Amino acid sequence: MDLKEFLFYAAAQLVGAVVAVGVLYFVLMGKADFNHMFFTNGFGMGSPSGATMLQAGIMEVVLTAFFIATFFHLSESKGSCACTSLMLGLTLTAAYFLAVPFTNGGLNPARSFGPALFEGGYAMQQIWFFFLMPLFGAVIAKFAHKFIGK
Repeated sequence: MDLKEFLFYAAAQLVGAVVAVGVLYFVLMGKADFNHMFFTNGFGMGSPSGATMLQAGIMEVVLTAFFIATFFHLSESKGSCACTSLMLGLTLTAAYFLAVPFTNGGLNPARSFGPALFEGGYAMQQIWFFFLMPLFGAVIAKFAHKFIGK
């Protein structure tokens, strides 16, 4: 994809995330037990388990790398498998199950941006982290796939 396509794709993901969280807020806001912080990502006081920045970073990088490496492998497999989407979805589900106790599971900058925009506060202060860590994970996955994955 060229730069123009990438910028359009990134903008579409960010807008989609904001709209999706907006819908969730609209639907859930009247509930007595609604906790808007459930959607946000964070470390330290923003983490469900109080994970440090280092712990959160390791989880975000490793799990993003695992998911992206799976995507690379499945997208380059010879032939077409009807279960490719299922395998990718299950990989992402497993990554989120592992990440949620540490960071509420970022793994995608757009997924982190939407809730942070609504939350403001600590979530917006930490948003840089949830843009950089998945990027590092994706770069690691790309290099691993290029050098040892073929």
